[in-house]
Amino acid sequence: MQDRKKRVQRLKKIIVITVATLLILPSIFCIILAVRIGNLEKQIQELKKEGNKSLEIVWNEETIEPINTAEEKTEEEVETEEAETEEQNVQKIYLTFDDGPSIYTEEILDILKRYNVKATFFVTGMNMPQYKDCLQKILDDGHTLGIHTYSHVYNDIYESLEAFQEDFYKLRDYIYECTGEDIKIYRFPGGSSNTIVSAQVREQIMKWLKEENIQYYDWNVSSGDASNTLLSAEEIAENCINGIKKCNTAIVLLHDSGGKKSTIEALPLIIEGINRLDDTILLPMDEETVAIQQIRLTEE
Repeated sequence: MQDRKKRVQRLKKIIVITVATLLILPSIFCIILAVRIGNLEKQIQELKKEGNKSLEIVWNEETIEPINTAEEKTEEEVETEEAETEEQNVQKIYLTFDDGPSIYTEEILDILKRYNVKATFFVTGMNMPQYKDCLQKILDDGHTLGIHTYSHVYNDIYESLEAFQEDFYKLRDYIYECTGEDIKIYRFPGGSSNTIVSAQVREQIMKWLKEENIQYYDWNVSSGDASNTLLSAEEIAENCINGIKKCNTAIVLLHDSGGKKSTIEALPLIIEGINRLDDTILLPMDEETVAIQQIRLTEE
């Protein structure tokens, strides 16, 4: 009998301990889980702070929207950046006309005005003073004037540095007398790689131009209108468009002289062809224009 009572008491103890354990364990688990959740929340907050050092979030009680307190750019700064980005992606094209002014200069200017295009004219003194009024009109229409040569006689102007300077000054001073403009861009007759001038005289000329702060420009797209074979307007336009497609920046060589009627006929075709190309802009030359040069001065 005594043994039975002891067994009953032990059984009661076991039941009490079991019930107590079942009641305490969930509480312990809840406490542990709450602690772990608290630690995770702290870690999340720290990560958020690390990832947003440059951005302070302030909650507006009315709108409940985050406010960026970082320095904001002005509308003008944004527009400037967008313009610079757009400009970097645009192909710049410069139409240039050598050997004028001539009987066709006015017609060229009329075509350019009709299409709202600006160009560059490397003029000579061959037809002065008959067409001197064209010099001012070129400037008045927003185009750029450049010096080509006064006489355009290769053997004379390339004979020596002194002969070159004499020809250069004669035309530069004449343009200044007619327009008041001191011209700072130049194109070699025949280009800087012409075979008439000696290497020695060419280097002397290039050094002198640099000393005088005169920039010379050649071309990387030839219309072919100076060739001995008379080309049609369509052929000249095709030469220009095909050449432009191969260049990042295109300086196109055309001629404004009495024997170049087909060039005048080709000009609208050239402009329309360029306008059909993607991301292009027609510009007159200025001090920012990339210098396309067939031969460059050797740096000492």
